[in-house]
Amino acid sequence: MIPLVCEGSEPVIVRKSREVVVQNDFGSFHLSSYQVFCDDRTELHGVLRTSSLEGTVPVRLNSACFTSEVLRDKRCDCAWQISEALQKFSRWQKGVLIYHFAHEGRGLGLMGKIACYQLMDQGHNAEDAAATLGLPIDSRRFDSSAVILADLRVKRVKLLTENPRKIAALSAAGIEVAETEQLTNPDPDLAGYYEEKRRLFGL
Repeated sequence: MIPLVCEGSEPVIVRKSREVVVQNDFGSFHLSSYQVFCDDRTELHGVLRTSSLEGTVPVRLNSACFTSEVLRDKRCDCAWQISEALQKFSRWQKGVLIYHFAHEGRGLGLMGKIACYQLMDQGHNAEDAAATLGLPIDSRRFDSSAVILADLRVKRVKLLTENPRKIAALSAAGIEVAETEQLTNPDPDLAGYYEEKRRLFGL
């Protein structure tokens, strides 16, 4: 089992950028970046937030997905989820998106992800493909998100996921998860993808 939190020490913000305002199809947001050190490695995060962060703040912890977000591959709904989260932030006038660059392929990296895809094209499911390659199905950790939220002075969140690992990681770090909301694409072509997510991760 991959640990939810740093094993050696608490995650520490070692560097953060200043904020800039960006405009996209969903509205105006503040953009910054954080480097967080944990267990002998430093990971980069992008943070997109609204001006207001009062009360219960909607939060999306987003794992990088080059194949969906850039190439628009239809194997998953990652591009749709990030768009849906930003639409909600714009409508609610409140929200934080934390983008984990190191989480491509649930932590496998792009090479590992492509190797898994090759086996999946031959009939393996995601779990069997990762096991065949000697890789964990999910090596992500989310306690770095908690220190970023604390730096933003966010203490209570509405988490846009029902992923139990994300909920547990924030809760363990003292962030109150007041409610959750699962982002589910209604596209019927993704039914098999969602079924596998439910089987593997309880979503």
